[in-house]
Amino acid sequence: MSSDAEEAASNSASQSPSYGPNLLIAYAELDRLTLDFERRYAAVQSKAALLVTGAAVLAGLTLGRSPLSSLGVLLPALAAAVLGTLTLWPRVTPNMSAAGVRSSLLPPHGPLPSEHEARLSLYDTRAALLEEREERLKRIAPLLRAGFVLLSASLLPVLIEAIVLIALNQEIGN
Repeated sequence: MSSDAEEAASNSASQSPSYGPNLLIAYAELDRLTLDFERRYAAVQSKAALLVTGAAVLAGLTLGRSPLSSLGVLLPALAAAVLGTLTLWPRVTPNMSAAGVRSSLLPPHGPLPSEHEARLSLYDTRAALLEEREERLKRIAPLLRAGFVLLSASLLPVLIEAIVLIALNQEIGN
């Protein structure tokens, strides 16, 4: 490398800002946000499993009931189970690949990024992936809420039938 090229590389490196301490803080916060996302995602998945299970239990309880109340329970319970299943449906989540990281940080042809550029690039990639995952979570959360509303609605015919049977039994007993 000629002395002009070395001087240009040295000037380029000295002109880039030092993100050292601030980048460490940013990475720590990104790690915290990622952990928080993973906890919330796991909670959504657990709730979706509970929704599907609850819908299945309610559907099983309709056996031997009057057809009208069975339909009133089965239809919303089935819809709730479908929404819970959609929430649980496996998705390919965006993730960093080892090959992608290698090619961006160690390009086969061309100049190597400085340490600060490499750290900043990696941070930006991780932050963008977290944002994409957050968007996916925001899209499936309404499905889960709607599923629990439908599951609650499927309980109404059972409650109405129970109230009517209690009232009839009290009338017959008097």
